[in-house]
Amino acid sequence: MIAEIIILFVALLFFIISIFLFNGKGKWLIAGYNTVSKEERKKYDEKKLCRAISFI
Repeated sequence: MIAEIIILFVALLFFIISIFLFNGKGKWLIAGYNTVSKEERKKYDEKKLCRAISFI
């Protein structure tokens, strides 16, 4: 019973993170994005990048 609750909690957590990214507000969650220079970041559309990552 406890295992099912933990699994549901983790699934809910990932669902919330996915919604957060889909809205384009979670760019700080994307691995490697924060390490590139500001010139490199200008090459990417942040909203589209967040939406693409939210489906992975």
